[in-house]
Amino acid sequence: MRSSPPRWLVNEGEGRLPSSSRPPICANSTSRSPRRATQSRFTHSSFEEENRGAAEYKTLQDYLFHAIAAEAGRLGMAVHFHTGAGVGAYFDLTGADPLNLEPVFDDPALRKTKFVLLHGGWPFEKSTGFLLSKPNVYADFSYQSFLLSPEMLSQTIKTWLIMAPEKVLFATDAAAITPEVNWEEVGWLSNRTGRRALAIAITELLREGEITRPRAMQIAQMVLRDNAMKLYGTGLGHA
Repeated sequence: MRSSPPRWLVNEGEGRLPSSSRPPICANSTSRSPRRATQSRFTHSSFEEENRGAAEYKTLQDYLFHAIAAEAGRLGMAVHFHTGAGVGAYFDLTGADPLNLEPVFDDPALRKTKFVLLHGGWPFEKSTGFLLSKPNVYADFSYQSFLLSPEMLSQTIKTWLIMAPEKVLFATDAAAITPEVNWEEVGWLSNRTGRRALAIAITELLREGEITRPRAMQIAQMVLRDNAMKLYGTGLGHA
């Protein structure tokens, strides 16, 4: 295990505000009352301490992640990333692009670790298509199979299949949304949409002459079952 985090993990100045945003320090405290001067120094000190603590906490998180990911690779276990859109006013969508993870995938110490981009990074699904060209990156289209129509989802799947058909995974992300729409309804709809979208994508590739009919059948089985079985080491015996 590394005694210190790799260079890509450390983001110097993380959590610090620009100097123009920091509380000012009075150069000549004698021009102010002792109380105001004390408040100024106290506010500045607390601000710096809080930001320094946030930066140190992130460095610790990154170090732990790197150690766990490396060990997962040694054990042949895949690491899952929840990628793409989230909910809530606090969510930073601009920071959810899977391309932000590229330094992780390119880290020489993690080349043996396989990463799965859950939800395919939607609405950054094109970024995911690019990342599938990396040998240790996989993706599923869960969540998208609930939000999108089969026709819309089929275009994402079609692009991914052209890039790396052996890296695409079927998934539903069956979860409770509301008391009226529970995991049963979400699972049923996602399963139906995902299968229809996959059929549309493969049919288009077949009609365009990109694949043969036997290859179309093979790809369907790969996405629905074989890719996941191979990734997770559960065997490839046919039922």
